[in-house]
Amino acid sequence: MIIAYNKNKERVHIDDAVRGEKYYCPTCGEELCIKRGLIKTHHYSHINTSNCDGWHYDMSEWHSSWQNQFPLENQEVVFEVNGKKHRADVFINNTVIEFQHSKISNEEFKDRNNFYTSLGYKVIWIFDATDSYINGDIEEQYDNNYSWNNSLVQLREYDSKLVDVYLQEFTNIWISHPDYKYISMGNDDLLDYAYLHHVDKTASISYNTFLSTNKNNLYDYEFIDNFVRVKFLHDGSFNTKLEMKNKEYCTNDVSDEILTPWEHAYGIRRFIWCPDFKYFVDPFDACHACNHLSEKYDRGKYRFEKLLSKNFDKIININYSDEGKIKTIVILKDKKRYIVKYDDIPKCILTIKEAFEDKKDTQVIRVRNRNTGWKAQINKYNYKMMLKDNKCYGKVQGPETFSTHFSQKECEIFNYNKKEWELIWRK
Repeated sequence: MIIAYNKNKERVHIDDAVRGEKYYCPTCGEELCIKRGLIKTHHYSHINTSNCDGWHYDMSEWHSSWQNQFPLENQEVVFEVNGKKHRADVFINNTVIEFQHSKISNEEFKDRNNFYTSLGYKVIWIFDATDSYINGDIEEQYDNNYSWNNSLVQLREYDSKLVDVYLQEFTNIWISHPDYKYISMGNDDLLDYAYLHHVDKTASISYNTFLSTNKNNLYDYEFIDNFVRVKFLHDGSFNTKLEMKNKEYCTNDVSDEILTPWEHAYGIRRFIWCPDFKYFVDPFDACHACNHLSEKYDRGKYRFEKLLSKNFDKIININYSDEGKIKTIVILKDKKRYIVKYDDIPKCILTIKEAFEDKKDTQVIRVRNRNTGWKAQINKYNYKMMLKDNKCYGKVQGPETFSTHFSQKECEIFNYNKKEWELIWRK
């Protein structure tokens, strides 16, 4: 253990213990001795053989270094159930966090989980699987299903709703940067540190197989930030969604995709929002001669010209929406990271009234219903009658698989006042 009571029942970390003073076990109250040598990790030990706690606790340096990332009052917290006392490695935010560097029996793994969940607490395990990843003991079998040879625990018989299991790969960030919580660091400085692979589900092949996908994995500093604030940015904020890939960006990347490669290749006609003119334009007609195009003719940089006119050292990350529009840019200036946020670009999904009024002096529009695929052609007379009678009429055309021409007669257009119409042509 690394926490003990002094004579005043104050919690004292092993590194702060003073030889000659007496210290006592928080679990059983027996006197302890100080173990601070050059080989083993510093810890307290019972003077005499003791059965105060039947569990086998990890005393590795890796284990204690994880504990030390949390406040002293959250380390080695003792709980009692039906006369049995046990100490959690870390207890914070109603969560018990256990760190395991050596093997643990399935019986004790199950016993610990049952003990803490019976108190209503969430349990998180972090296993030191660094050597297992290096030695190839953890390998993918198929579709994110992995096997763990020589595993530290048998991955079975636990409730994944109450218990989370992570397997650590690589060395912790605090080994190289002990003050990582308080300094400003760029993405390139965060790539090589501990990665926690989440066990999403134990597989049925054997006790040592499991399913793990990327969606629940975390870096060690992201895990800590869930409980204790980590300051990576100069303003104290921490964006856990930053893409931690070592990618080089240039100013040409600071631009919005106008048409997707698929739309451009097949000549798909659709309108997009132009932030310069403040209305929807046909990119095939309006965007080729625009002064706000980047070097790639299918990308626009109007929204970012103010940023690009300023001096900064490096573009660290660009976050795009599913439509290829920039949402955030992270830049580095004077060794500080800044996040620049941009509003979402309006999607060309409108009511028929909005589509007709998007641009002045519109005479005719063609719109496509995003839900049904049916198209409608509305002229100015139809538009005026719609405002008067609250009914919409126009020529219609079925989806391409049914028809290729608009009807000669006008029909009533239903759902004209719902935002489910895409502007595809106007005159």
